[in-house]
Amino acid sequence: MDNSIQILSDKASYITSKNTWIEGLAIEQLLTTENLPSMVKVVGMPDLHPGKGYPIGAAYLSREIIYPALIGSDIGCGMGFWQTEINIAKLSVDKLERQIGNIDQPDIRHKYNLGTIGGGNHFAELQEVSKIFDEQLFNHYQLNAKKLFLLVHSGSRGLGHQILQNQISCFGYQGLPENSPEALNYLTKHDNAVAFATLNRQTVAERLMKNLNTQGTEVLNVVCPHFLVPKR
Repeated sequence: MDNSIQILSDKASYITSKNTWIEGLAIEQLLTTENLPSMVKVVGMPDLHPGKGYPIGAAYLSREIIYPALIGSDIGCGMGFWQTEINIAKLSVDKLERQIGNIDQPDIRHKYNLGTIGGGNHFAELQEVSKIFDEQLFNHYQLNAKKLFLLVHSGSRGLGHQILQNQISCFGYQGLPENSPEALNYLTKHDNAVAFATLNRQTVAERLMKNLNTQGTEVLNVVCPHFLVPKR
């Protein structure tokens, strides 16, 4: 592991490695966010890249103020990991390519594109184990290195996008005071989008495994951290 933390200021830093290139504009935007009122700490992740005024791929910690614009439209973005029943020993890549199909269209024509991966850095990827670093942890999750795995990276799709657009149309890019009616209303919608994103990753996995004529066991389905408001 060659990741390292690059310190930009007392409040701002980013995580990178010798093989990672991060665009200068993204770092400038990260530094802009540290000057927002009540901001305590900002940290760019290895996938840090420029957004519309604020960077994408960062985690934020503030006190007393919530910033929906920093959370962004991809509410609940995260990773889901499944162990399939596909045996690597009998694996045919050509057959997999024919079976996997196209799931760009939403499942049952859902309003918010449920069951789709999305654009940007989102993906669904079939994987195999090349090296086990922690045998005890590997066995704890009852993983089988002889099976193929499925990793899904996606978020709340159209629902998260609509929530942010409605928020901006009403309040612009300003933050919301913690525990205010406006903030509590946003957080309720935010939590619904997180649940939708979790379901979306599950649905993507189910659609892909159905195409591949296999079943799978969910190992984890987690949300990547974006924004934290600590209790006083």
